[in-house]
Amino acid sequence: MRTLLMSLALFGLCTPAIAADGESTAVADRSPNAKKKGKKAKNGTKGKKGKKGKKVRIDEVSPVHGVLLYGPKLGTHDKYEKRTKGKKSAVVKKKDLPVREVSRGESFAVGLTAGTMMHGTTEDERFSDLGLGIKGRYRPVEFAGIELGVARHGSSLLGGERGQTLFSASGEVFAFPWSKLSPYALVGVTLNQRGPDTAALTGAHGGVGIEYTVQNNIALDLEGRMTGWLNRDEADTTSPLATSITAGVVFHF
Repeated sequence: MRTLLMSLALFGLCTPAIAADGESTAVADRSPNAKKKGKKAKNGTKGKKGKKGKKVRIDEVSPVHGVLLYGPKLGTHDKYEKRTKGKKSAVVKKKDLPVREVSRGESFAVGLTAGTMMHGTTEDERFSDLGLGIKGRYRPVEFAGIELGVARHGSSLLGGERGQTLFSASGEVFAFPWSKLSPYALVGVTLNQRGPDTAALTGAHGGVGIEYTVQNNIALDLEGRMTGWLNRDEADTTSPLATSITAGVVFHF
């Protein structure tokens, strides 16, 4: 009898316990080796969380990195010039990168503008005409844009007789395009349609501006440009130069 009881006890220790619902529940293995295995499996499953954001790898440091191209800040160029010698590439450390606040690469934008155009005649007449306009912009890369615009300036907006419609095409270069505050420069051509009885003027323009991002897809622009008319004839008393200052809101897509 004693032998039978000892056999039953050993059988109970070696077999799984039977739950009330009839299913078996495994007895936990509390050995030190089992703890190590469990810890290793847990770490292997979850792993370490990686840092957010993509790594930036460069093959060569350019003077425009940190200004036009996203990459090492200006004060860190020497460090990465050494690392990329011999056609090697290097990963830029996060602390050496500028803070990215917006992303404008391959983006479209539409803007509404208002401002004034200052011009005159060779007879010392001076005008400052209010105007309204609309523009569209495409940026194939974040630091460069192509812009088309149309604006109407003149006293005709207030019931006067003088008026001119300006059609423009510009190329733009943006500094620090990943920042909320981004200055830019532009050059292009302008067609000035002054009226049915007056010959249109064609001119080249250049200017500077600054864009401030209010939200990710909404920005404010302030811009000044100067236009020189190229096809004035001798009888045309229009001043050879015109200056415009505009401000507007831009919606990015």
